[in-house]
Amino acid sequence: MKSYGQLQSFVWVAFATVLALSGCGPSGSTSGDRSGSSAGGSAGGSDSGFEQLIGQYMPPLEGGKLEIAPPKEWNFSRAGSEYLVGFHPSSSSLNDLPRILISAEASPFAGVDDLQASNAEQVVQAVKATLASDQMKSPPTAVTLGGRTWIEHVGLGKSRNALVARQVLQTVVGGRLYKIRLEVFDRHFGNQRKAGYAVAASAKFHTSPSGDAAEPVEPAADLPLETGSDN
Repeated sequence: MKSYGQLQSFVWVAFATVLALSGCGPSGSTSGDRSGSSAGGSAGGSDSGFEQLIGQYMPPLEGGKLEIAPPKEWNFSRAGSEYLVGFHPSSSSLNDLPRILISAEASPFAGVDDLQASNAEQVVQAVKATLASDQMKSPPTAVTLGGRTWIEHVGLGKSRNALVARQVLQTVVGGRLYKIRLEVFDRHFGNQRKAGYAVAASAKFHTSPSGDAAEPVEPAADLPLETGSDN
């Protein structure tokens, strides 16, 4: 007769075998996004889970070429001349953290009119060259959100004597560089990181204008960081 210890070991071996045969446990992304890469450990390996975090779309930006939405239970506000718009939780204002700032400018990356998997590494290296390594929480890497390739990095800085994490997601479309910047106190970054991913996943780009241009309200002053990269 098998002892209790032997029986227990047999049960665990059998259980592990069933898991292996059924394909359970950690695995890579199988999503068929066009970039051929995934968000990996940063974005959980797939962008499919972020759709449920997307809130109501605001009126189009960039002359109708960009449609974008804040996370659920977040509002949008005017964010100053440097930014297209700012997002913040409905219970706070754009002067508070967390917040998300959206900007657009001519792409500084030579030969990259549209960011794709094939040229992502070129952009990763170009972004990395502009950043101070001692201010990085997470170095630049290519991720896939909303079926599009983005470059993500997370910097660190200080505001009001507190450590602040700054997640930057950027992509290039039609020769324009679009940035989504989440700013949050570092101690809350783990809980808020998906908010930035949700906004990126919501982005829809059009080659021709779509709808009426947005007229954000409620101006808010910028909240500068005392130290840290702003790229």
